[in-house]
Amino acid sequence: MSNQRNGGLFSCTNMCWIAGALFALAAGLILARLYGMSNILSIIIALVLMVVIAWLLQRAFCTGMPEGHHTDAAPAEEEIRVAPEHLAEIDLIEDESLATKPDLTTLVHRMRPDEADAGATDSGAASVAEETPAEKAEPKAGEVKKPAAKSAERRPVAPDGKPELLKAPRSGKADDLKMIKGIGPKLEKLLNELGVWHFDQIASWRKKEVEWVDSHLEGFKGRIERDEWVKQARTLAGGGSTEFANRVKKGKVYKE
Repeated sequence: MSNQRNGGLFSCTNMCWIAGALFALAAGLILARLYGMSNILSIIIALVLMVVIAWLLQRAFCTGMPEGHHTDAAPAEEEIRVAPEHLAEIDLIEDESLATKPDLTTLVHRMRPDEADAGATDSGAASVAEETPAEKAEPKAGEVKKPAAKSAERRPVAPDGKPELLKAPRSGKADDLKMIKGIGPKLEKLLNELGVWHFDQIASWRKKEVEWVDSHLEGFKGRIERDEWVKQARTLAGGGSTEFANRVKKGKVYKE
């Protein structure tokens, strides 16, 4: 039943009820015909059996299924996701590409020959011709030359995968990690004991670091990737919010 879709007629819950109803129907017929039991009594017993069997089947096959878990037969409907450990690297590449602005000469060379001849203006060509390499290198009088911006460098992953941990929260104020879906009071306390106090720490985790933290979460293994902690932490660390975080702020999730 774990392969059925979580929704519609063939959901795990519906299949359990159907199986319970079939078994109860068979039991009612046996009681009525073989043991001469009255129809009303056999129907009552069958209904009780149906509820009990459906409940047991749901306990055995449905309660262990993660929320939203489903498999679709049609490949076109599958959601394409980027692994959490690659999100930060993608942002870094985008920032570097935006920081690098090609000059007019590069743009002209990238154009097709016919477009370059037709699109190049007299003023643009003159500015490129008149500006020599020497003029580019030497700043004008009274002009302060700004240092070239350096691209952000990330700390390399430790050989054992151990991420950046803190002995105490920065400035003595920790982030409310419970705003990340999947982190409750117990998990927050366990993360604080490991040295995780802030959203940006979780947002920077890469695959090997996720595995290290996961190995230290006794009783909660697999929760980081399953609940997408890194993705949520990136949103919260950037000043954004999520639907779950808004519910936590309003006191609708955890009671004081």
